[in-house]
Amino acid sequence: MRVLYLTAFLFIADQISKLFVKGFKIPFLGIDVSGMNYGQSFDVVGTFFKLTFVENPGMAFGISVGNGSKLFLSLFSLVASIGILYYLYKSRNDKIVIRIALALILAGALGNLVDRTFYGVAYGYAPLFYGKVVDFLNVEFWDFTLFGHTYERWPIFNIADASVTVGVLFLIIFHRETDLKDNKEIQHLKVCHLVNGKQKTFVINIVRIDEDFENDFEGTLVDITQQVVDEERILYLATHDVLTDLYNRNYFEEILIEKQYSYPLGMILCDIDGLKLINDAFGHLKGDELLQVIQETSSELRR
Repeated sequence: MRVLYLTAFLFIADQISKLFVKGFKIPFLGIDVSGMNYGQSFDVVGTFFKLTFVENPGMAFGISVGNGSKLFLSLFSLVASIGILYYLYKSRNDKIVIRIALALILAGALGNLVDRTFYGVAYGYAPLFYGKVVDFLNVEFWDFTLFGHTYERWPIFNIADASVTVGVLFLIIFHRETDLKDNKEIQHLKVCHLVNGKQKTFVINIVRIDEDFENDFEGTLVDITQQVVDEERILYLATHDVLTDLYNRNYFEEILIEKQYSYPLGMILCDIDGLKLINDAFGHLKGDELLQVIQETSSELRR
């Protein structure tokens, strides 16, 4: 949840910038910031980027709503902020870009929520939840029409609006990529089948071709029989003595560790007297044959 530091930073930056634009007083500290006059504007980067003080009673980027909808909009923003915070907690193990996107949206929602909820009361022009959002970032843009209104510049906005916009774009782009990656592979199956009397092992991958059509898939069939045989051989060599086909020390240690807390474990140690003499007198092949005979005899007695 460290992305909440980003939320806190953007929220504080948004509120501080709005207070300096609108102006504020803290009498007991002797602070009196006059701010900008409503409608006042001055250039920052020529006419491309200006600071222009306006107040928006509606939604982001100057989108207006009726007076009867202001309370609903404020309460909806409050509920939405709580929902985003909860979803951010639920997504705490998701990709960092998804969490950053949610943190950006949360910062913007909280920033404008404070304006709507408290600014009317703080500045004495409206009751609780009926305040106006302070906007001041004014950027040049080509002419366009939105909701029946033609704009010669981009609608004046604030840091909170920008934060929400960037967060939503991140969420659309990267959440979609995550979903496609997570949902692309539908099945990964390992199956065994008799082919010409021989046991064969296959891996089947079934992948959705087009996410817009539920029944369009493509698949691959890979014969991994030799791989399975090699894996079984490697496991055998790791746990058996090749000469006598008995379990070796590695297997014994694994069993000892695995079963020592399950039930009592007994062990019988045997020593073959004169094995060195047999090897010296008749050769190591005869010594190996003796070991194999003893293994077969002991296995019969064990049964």
